Order: sequence, then C-alpha cells, then structure tokens
Amino acid sequence: MLLHILGFRATPMKIKFVAASALTVFCLFHAQARADVTTSAPWWGDRERGWFWYNERDPAPEEEPQEAEPQPEVATPAEPEKPKKPEKVKLNTAWLRENLPKYRDLAIDEPTIPHIQQYLYLQKLTLDRASTFSDQWQRAIQLDPFLDENTRRPLLTAAAAQKDAETGQYVVAALKRMAKETGLMFFYRSDCGPCIMEAPILQAMEREFGFTVFPVSMDGRPLPRGEFPNYKVDNGQAAAWGVKATPTLFLYYNGQLTPIAESPLGFQELTVRILQAGVLSKVLTEEDFDTTRPAKVDAPQMKPPEVDNSTLDSPDKLISILRKKLDRTSSQ
Repeated sequence: MLLHILGFRATPMKIKFVAASALTVFCLFHAQARADVTTSAPWWGDRERGWFWYNERDPAPEEEPQEAEPQPEVATPAEPEKPKKPEKVKLNTAWLRENLPKYRDLAIDEPTIPHIQQYLYLQKLTLDRASTFSDQWQRAIQLDPFLDENTRRPLLTAAAAQKDAETGQYVVAALKRMAKETGLMFFYRSDCGPCIMEAPILQAMEREFGFTVFPVSMDGRPLPRGEFPNYKVDNGQAAAWGVKATPTLFLYYNGQLTPIAESPLGFQELTVRILQAGVLSKVLTEEDFDTTRPAKVDAPQMKPPEVDNSTLDSPDKLISILRKKLDRTSSQ
C-alpha cells in the first residue's frame, strides 16, 4: 500500500528490491545500536534527551602531549689555543739564590761544556753583583757617619790597642770604686776541683782591686791549698740563697746578693761579670759601665721607631726618619 501511495507500481521485482533495501537498513541500524550499548547507556533508557537520542557522543578526552625526549647536545669543537708568549724571568738575587745550586748540580751530574759554561756564567753574574754591592756599601758608609762602625771601635791596629788601654784604665777605676762598697761571696766545697781552681783568681781580685772575699764552706772543710783560711761554715745560707752548684759567686751590697756565676770563671770574664752585677745592684750607672766597654757606645742607641707602611717602599723617607731618630736620641 505504501508503494502504491508513493506512486510506485507494484511489480514482483520492485517488491523484492524494496524488501532487500529495508532489510539492509534494519541491519545497519541494529549494528549501530549494539555498538552504542557497549560504550554508553541504551538510547531507550535515556528519557531526558527524549527524541534527541541521535546526538553526537561526548568528545573523547584529549591526550596530554608527551614531552619530547631531549636531544643530546652536540659539542662544538674548541678553538685551538693561541700559543702563549714565554714569560720573562728576571735573574735577580732571589732567582740566583734559588736556582744557582740547580745549575751547579746539573753541571756536576752531566758535565757537558754547555752545562758547565751556563753555570759559570751564572756564578760570574752572582760574583759581579756581590762586588758591586760591596763597593756601594763602602760609599754609603763614607757618606753617613752614623753608619760608620769605625767610629765605635777603630779598625787601625794601633788605634785599637790605644782604645783597649784606655778601656782597661776605666775598668780598674770602676772595680776599685766598687770594691770599697761591695764584697764577693764565695760558696765552695773542699773536694770541688773547679772551686780549687777559682780560689787563686779570687785572691787576685783582692790584690788588684781591693775586694773582700767572704768564703763559705758547704762541707765544713778548708780548701786543700789553704786559700781563705778564715772561711765560714755553711749554716743554711746556701739553701736560703738558692745555691745549687759550686763554685757559686755573689756580689754583696747593702745586705743584698746579686748573682755573678755558678761556675769557674777566668780573670777577664770575672771582671766583666762583676761590672754587670754592679749595674744590676745600682752600684754603677749605665754610663759608668759604658766606659768599660772595648767599643764606643756613646753613639746614638735607637729604639724601634714606628712608620707608615708607605714609608717602607720609599728609601728616602725611611732614611730621613731613621736619621732624625738618631739625632733626637743623641741629643737626649
């Protein structure tokens, strides 16, 4: 009837064609419906959409883009280094002091003509520099009397002998003056060899300068050769004054003892020690003691001055400061 209404003329062939087409459409629709069932709810159970069951499905979630794997960096070839210019070395004193022994050892270990010659040239350079320094040293001393040690003690033999004779007179005068106010305490033992050797020297101090010697026997016996028969027996004095060895000598002045030595001394050394003890005990002044020295000490004696760091790099400034310090000290 439908075909009739549509104006088709019903023939057996047309009827078969229409039936086959309808069957094909039905199969296609049925297959699509089954696919929808497997992926989502069936269309007939989705009332909310009503007749809009044919709407498109929800779009599938977009896949996150995967980060591209980092590609290995291709190392760029380094530019060839430019050849460096050889550094210059100054063959100064510091370099020679450090390296001259190396060249000497090389010349000894491998004694070729070039090795020996290069060592000899370096040695000649060193000697020439030393000679130049010596010449300039002498000129610097001539130009500045403060630097001339000849003013402290003459270098001429005859002048030095004259200076020693004058000094000897001052020594005798100082010791004789001390002998009037002081005495020598002599701790000994009768079986002490150095004590026996020291006794005649102390007797000479009595004869030459007038010192009084106070002998104290630590073992209660006299010396074997009879020196100092008027000795005193130790009655605790040695322990009180810290005597540890023999012979021991003290300078006695105003009830006080000043150590001189704890061993035997020769005549010359003993006189120097007695003078030093005189300064320590205030019997002599520093000026008195200076007159007994073989070298002149009335030249200025510097105390270390303070200077700026910049002054140390300027020879003229440093010399000026030191010279002014010397002049100021000499005028005091």
